[in-house]
Amino acid sequence: RQKLRFDNKICANATLEDIDENKIRKFLEKASAERGLELSSPWKVEEVLERLGLMQKNQLTNAALLLFGKTPQQFFPQA
Repeated sequence: RQKLRFDNKICANATLEDIDENKIRKFLEKASAERGLELSSPWKVEEVLERLGLMQKNQLTNAALLLFGKTPQQFFPQA
């Protein structure tokens, strides 16, 4: 049996309200400038997170909150 890594686990209490859209926008702008990532406009938070593997079955992963969360320490005091 394969054990799920911490970053891939679902954070059960998190919602899209916990995600900072500004952080995602800045990430996408940087990825576009540095890596030629093509952005469809307007983009949806859910779509970006799903494409990055940070959302599974409409639930946020721990990695999504650590990377783009408004207050990750709310979910991970050690962060």
